[in-house]
Parts: sequence; structure tokens; C-alpha cells
Amino acid sequence: MAEINNTLLTTLIKGLKYKSKTDEYTFNHKTYKLREVKASEEKDTEHYYFVNIVEPTDLKLVKVVKGIPSYDGFNNVTVGKQLRKLEYQREYYKKVLKKKRQQQAKEKVVEKVTKVKKEKQEKPKKTYKPIKCACCGKEFTPTQSKQKYCCHKCQLKYNSKKQAEKKKEENKIEKVCPICNKTFEGTPRQTYCSKKCYKVSQQDNRRQRYEREKAQKQNSGKKVIVVKKKNVK
Repeated sequence: MAEINNTLLTTLIKGLKYKSKTDEYTFNHKTYKLREVKASEEKDTEHYYFVNIVEPTDLKLVKVVKGIPSYDGFNNVTVGKQLRKLEYQREYYKKVLKKKRQQQAKEKVVEKVTKVKKEKQEKPKKTYKPIKCACCGKEFTPTQSKQKYCCHKCQLKYNSKKQAEKKKEENKIEKVCPICNKTFEGTPRQTYCSKKCYKVSQQDNRRQRYEREKAQKQNSGKKVIVVKKKNVK
């Protein structure tokens, strides 16, 4: 028997696998053995005869021309030399390239993650000196350079105190309330002496609006129909 190139047969014939231990071939869950190899009169042409171990009548023939199978009995397909070579090469290399690209992409992601972790570990955390809280006066170690308060509650209290102080510091002026005609000291925005006077002014404005709308309807000459709503359950 001539020398057999098992790698060529297994890569170019789909589904064919070789077991080196038992010197057998498998195809579609069936085991075959190579019975004989015949070299034909033509140049660089060989015929491989495979026999099934369980069913010896199942015979498969593979014709190889210059290292490329032109006919194989496993798939029962006849194809020219060049087309057969291109088809098997494309399918084989596509799978190999896909696996390589996937591995390269995974390796890049892993490298980026490792770099970020190393940078975080190498960078030492900044430590600040203890400071007294501007509101309650307790000592605490800040986590940021601009931190002045020990907690969020102290910050809200301090801000509310500042706003109250600003209102007191505003220049107060003597004014006269337009409703009760009393004199009082207030800010330039303030117009009424108390909340009661403010509510009375709102009621007066509503009445004036209602009277204006009523007068406009009467002057237009249109009849005003009042409809009483019934209680609908």
C-alpha cells in the first residue's frame, strides 16, 4: 500500500475522522477501514477503497487527483478539481479565522480590564486632615477637598440659617398697608402687613374679575343661561 495522507482526507472530506489508535475512520456514526489503495495509469491519481466493519457490503470509493479528491463515495458528488479545492478551502479557513478573531477579541477585553484594575490598585487614595464641621463643630475626616460638613443634615441647617440672616439684613422701609391703612416696616418686595390682608386682597381681585365678565356679557346683548348641575350617581 502507498503512503496515506490522513490529514488531507479528513480536512477535505466533510465528516470524515481518523482514529490513530485503532487505525479506523468514522463517518456519520459508522466505522470504516481502508482496505486497499490502487494507483491508476494516469499521473498522480489514486483510488481509496473504504469498507464498513459492521456491513462489509457497504463499500466507499474515493478518487484523489494530485492531492485533491475529485470524487468521493461518502457524499456521492462529482466536482471538478479547481471548484472542489476552492469550496473546501473556504469552508475550512472561515471556521479557523472565526475562532482566531473571537479569541483575539476576548484577549483584548481581558487586557483592558486588567490594565484598569492595576491602575486603580497602583493609585493611592488621597488622605485629608481632620476638620471641624461648620455647623455642629464636630471633628471628621473629609473624603473630598471641598467638604465642610460632616453630614447632609448639617449642610441643610447651615444653608437655612444663612437664608434667614439675609432676610433680616435687608433694608427695611416704612410702608402703609393698602387694606388696613397701618404703618409697618417691611422689605421693598412686601406690600401687605400680614397674611390676613393678603387673603382679603385676593378675594377683592376675584370679585372685580367676576363683575367685569358679567358687565361684558350684558353689553354684548347675549342672553346668559344658567344651568344647574344635577347630582349624577
